[in-house]
Amino acid sequence: MNEYRGERLLRALLVCALAVALAACAGAQKKPAQQPEAERERTERRPSNWFMEQRLSSSGVIPVGARRNALAAMTRAGQTEAAGTWIAEGPQNVGGRVTAMGVDPNVSSRIWIGTADAGVWRSEDSGVNWTPVFDDQSTLSIGAIVTHPTLSNVLFVGTGEDNGGGYSYDGDGIYKSEDGGNTWTHLGLAETRRMQRIAIDPTDPDVLFVAAGGDVFNRDNNRGVYRSTDGGQNWSQVLFVADDTGAIDVQIDPSNPNRIFAATWQRISEGANWTVNGVECGVYRSVDGGDNWTRLAGGLPSDADVGRIGLAVAPSNPQIVYANVIGSNGRIRGIYKSTDSGDNWTKVNNFIIEIASSGFSYYFGKIRVDPLNPDVVYVLDQQMWRSTNGGNNFNTFAGSVHVDHHALQVDGAGRLYSGNDGGFYSSFNNGANWTQSTTLQITQFYDIGIDTLDPNRRFGGAQDNGTNRTTTGGLNDWTNVLGGDGMETEVDPTDSNFVYAESQFGNINRSVDGGDSFTSAQNGIDGSERANWVTPIVLDPTVPSTLYTGYQRVYRSTDRAQNWTAISPDLTICPTDHCGPDFGGGNDGHEGEAHTQNLIRETITAIGVSPVDPDVLWAGTDNGLVWSSGDGGANWTEREPLGLRQWVTDFAADPFEADKVYLTVTGYRVGTKVPYMLESDDLGATWRDIGIGLPQVPTNSVVADPLYKGQLFVGTDVGVYLTDDGGTTWQRLGDNLPNVVIQDLVLHQPSRTLYAGTFGRGLQTFDLNQLPVPDRDSDGVLNVDDCAPEDGGSFASPDEVTGLQLAEGAGQTDLSWDSLATQAGSGVVYDVAVGSLASLQLDGGTANAADLVCGAATNATGDPFVPAAGEGRFYLVRGRNVCADGSWGRDSSGTPRTTAACP
Repeated sequence: MNEYRGERLLRALLVCALAVALAACAGAQKKPAQQPEAERERTERRPSNWFMEQRLSSSGVIPVGARRNALAAMTRAGQTEAAGTWIAEGPQNVGGRVTAMGVDPNVSSRIWIGTADAGVWRSEDSGVNWTPVFDDQSTLSIGAIVTHPTLSNVLFVGTGEDNGGGYSYDGDGIYKSEDGGNTWTHLGLAETRRMQRIAIDPTDPDVLFVAAGGDVFNRDNNRGVYRSTDGGQNWSQVLFVADDTGAIDVQIDPSNPNRIFAATWQRISEGANWTVNGVECGVYRSVDGGDNWTRLAGGLPSDADVGRIGLAVAPSNPQIVYANVIGSNGRIRGIYKSTDSGDNWTKVNNFIIEIASSGFSYYFGKIRVDPLNPDVVYVLDQQMWRSTNGGNNFNTFAGSVHVDHHALQVDGAGRLYSGNDGGFYSSFNNGANWTQSTTLQITQFYDIGIDTLDPNRRFGGAQDNGTNRTTTGGLNDWTNVLGGDGMETEVDPTDSNFVYAESQFGNINRSVDGGDSFTSAQNGIDGSERANWVTPIVLDPTVPSTLYTGYQRVYRSTDRAQNWTAISPDLTICPTDHCGPDFGGGNDGHEGEAHTQNLIRETITAIGVSPVDPDVLWAGTDNGLVWSSGDGGANWTEREPLGLRQWVTDFAADPFEADKVYLTVTGYRVGTKVPYMLESDDLGATWRDIGIGLPQVPTNSVVADPLYKGQLFVGTDVGVYLTDDGGTTWQRLGDNLPNVVIQDLVLHQPSRTLYAGTFGRGLQTFDLNQLPVPDRDSDGVLNVDDCAPEDGGSFASPDEVTGLQLAEGAGQTDLSWDSLATQAGSGVVYDVAVGSLASLQLDGGTANAADLVCGAATNATGDPFVPAAGEGRFYLVRGRNVCADGSWGRDSSGTPRTTAACP
């Protein structure tokens, strides 16, 4: 179990509440193990909108079905796949966020779970072993699962997690499987983006209702409740409240399927304004199968302080309905109960659950009822609560289970399945004991660190799960070594004892014992500066005791992060008029109760250091600024990459040329193909788009291969892509890797292994020895030196022809010259021009030379004209191939000769 400061605080508050001595609790709060004492207040674990904010286009919109369309475009373009297979490397014992769950109606040990960004998984043995069954789909963000009420293999999946956090993608609609998840059919509703609940009529399974949240970041008329009466083939919107209010729950009365309950949630993020409550939050009921809806009152709160609402109809007594109402302060406002199918409601819970709820309870907000006992009620929050007396009193239970609960299945016979931020847990004795699944690889890594000297020592900064480490390269022995949400991790390539890790907002820590313990490492950094949710940490590749980080300014340490010094001005402010409007908007606050309130903007997000010249530095920001320095940070120049104003994600300084760099950016484009990946070879003065062959999705990480010039690996939002010719062509790298977001790439050069830190599928590795040498046409010349990598007969521009000889043949003049095949390839051809010496003497040039032969395949030809005595002719020869035209030679003064012959 991974403990955080927020969890310890909650436990302290609970103890004090029970003793009616809250004021005495201030001194009882404890810091989690190995949390540095100098940790700043802003490290309190709060959900962040960082992931989605990165991906918003400059117009503030992510196009509907963007990933699906990007993948389809690659298929139409004939995308190829580089040979090789990815291997899943864990962690399987750390887990990640489980968002939804469904159980086979006939076999209770057969389970399907949905995850934040790892797709759908199936277990045949109550969660002991798992198989992913959704990997071929365009989205892996899952919001809802419902199984058929009688058929074992039929289930529906709603994509797009809708828990109010910003840690996962929009979905692209609803899917159906009729074979247990082996194959899927897309049933539409992509425009709804996020789904929290699917309800299926137990008497007529062709009738389904979907609670759709809509666009989190824009007003949207696609929110509300949708109904299908033909098994999902067609849908109609049957409840719409407002363009900033979606449906967050929907329940069918099993005793009367015409009676449907729905909860609406007024929730939208518009720039600096984040709404998670309002007067539109409420409970609605239909008594005619969804044709008409009435907002319920009768004791339910209806003021602007109402937020998310979770619903539960008691299967054993459907007249009993429970509502978990979240308040505007982020805490549970109350558990409300109706005993007359929603006509009247009573607040039933005692005060402890209200004061001890998380403070961001809208991230959970669900409630469940035992199917056999209407008085046994479960509330899902940071902790899990249970009542055995109809909601009058609640107590926490499942204390050994990971915090942050999002899914729960109860069978009424003592079997409970829990889905939370730590993965999947099962109990077979009514929650007295729990077992975590250790075969489920769904961890969301922000960053990974691989020990160069011992690549079995691996680190990863994980969403919801801190910084984790394995020392064996195992799948199930990862342990938490630093709390908070885990962010960047780096290992000194020359001394494995020095490890650097951080939690959110730039809380950098260092270890001198290989990660066994950490201490704060922020001395010299101005704590009042803005720092990104994921703050960069970069080691100098030639002198790794020198590190760089970025807040508003770039900081450098020359003593392994013991001390830091600012080496730049504030690089988050555009110094020139041509930068254009800032799409970010600053946030000087460090903390907030809501997701976007604690999203700090106008920060440095990426730093690069040249391995050729460590004085060449790069810095990029979340508001689209790119800077370079050629003198070790003494001076910085703002660069404008093709008018780009998107969040900068990574730099890869070229390992062969000091002034060359590769740049990746995120953010979807609307109506135009703005580059996602760029290259500069002049310290940023000019840029070239090399991302034309990539899928049109954000790019997050780039690695330049130090062994093969021009070979690059790029982590995108739909997998890893490879170019071996400097970006001219791209291939998807290998198989066995789903369309998962790749946040970080690390190339371990000694073993030629590429490591990928994924945002949903943990750590993946690819053995680069599976790839052929980057010589596409197999002519023995690497692509970067081959001007025609698709043409085995040409690989270099021809040099000037030498060794021209003339001889008198039978009725002609025979010409021959040295072959250029060794240097210019077997595909080289030759042009021969001829002219009169008299004209050469008259005009002093060769411009009037005429064709003799063009494109000769051999290095010899004949001139059928035999000059008379005293009449002279001159000959010019050049080589030519698909790379370029060679030279006609130079005259005695060194001036290039010119002619229109053989144009």
